[in-house]
Amino acid sequence: KHMAKNSAPDAVSILRLLAEESPYTSSQYDARNGSRGNEVKAQKVREMIPIVDLLERLRNGDIDGVEFGKKMRLKVPRRGVLALAKGEADYVSWNKKLEALDQGHERYKSKASPAMRRAIDDDLFVTARDFLEGVGVTFDKSKKISGRERIDSEKPIVPSWDLDRVRLALEIKAASLEHRPDDLKQPWIEAQKCAGGPVKLELCQTCVHCDLDGVCHLGRLNQAAWETGASTEDECDAFVALPASLRAKKVAWDNPQNSEKSWVGKSLKSPTTLEVEGVAKPL
Repeated sequence: KHMAKNSAPDAVSILRLLAEESPYTSSQYDARNGSRGNEVKAQKVREMIPIVDLLERLRNGDIDGVEFGKKMRLKVPRRGVLALAKGEADYVSWNKKLEALDQGHERYKSKASPAMRRAIDDDLFVTARDFLEGVGVTFDKSKKISGRERIDSEKPIVPSWDLDRVRLALEIKAASLEHRPDDLKQPWIEAQKCAGGPVKLELCQTCVHCDLDGVCHLGRLNQAAWETGASTEDECDAFVALPASLRAKKVAWDNPQNSEKSWVGKSLKSPTTLEVEGVAKPL
């Protein structure tokens, strides 16, 4: 409800966290580098999953804003913070902020006074808020004994996303990037406009490039995008079978009883809505 001055949710960061957009990579890993660039992107997508884990702990009350700041400087979450950087300048900026947290940690360990430790905790919370507000997390206010309001590190407001779904979407996005064709000019997309129909949904749903909404990461149309009864194709030259572990998770997600029949043909709601100040705002 109450956000830090001059801060705001960042749509790009949120879409990346929700597996709707690919992460930033430096120019050395751009499209000209084919599979190597996609491998780096896949790694960055997987590095975001620990951030989702921390968001869940924050929402459940297991950690507060100060503890989130402490976790950010650790090796695994640190990679997730940097994986969500919007570009080179943002990456460099967050590297510096995390290094500042490292310095604060060293001061904290060196017999810092209670006042100094409170100041270090304040810095941790400010840095945590800076990151969290970019992905749609805010903190409510509480009143001090003096009657003045302060932003309370123990009152986070985390969007009501299904975080299990977000984790699975990130895993599928990473797997798709790893199997993405080197040639980004996908001739089958243009060809199907002139001949043939959309791919059968039953086939698409078992492909590594199909997300939880039944949408192809490569842009190939499938039966879900057409009217029922439309002519469909039984083959797709971009098809790569979904790994067994992810297929099992995808089946389980759609139906707790693990019935594949009910899984195929259903469209799952995507959590691409940002809730800030109590209002749902489509991204």
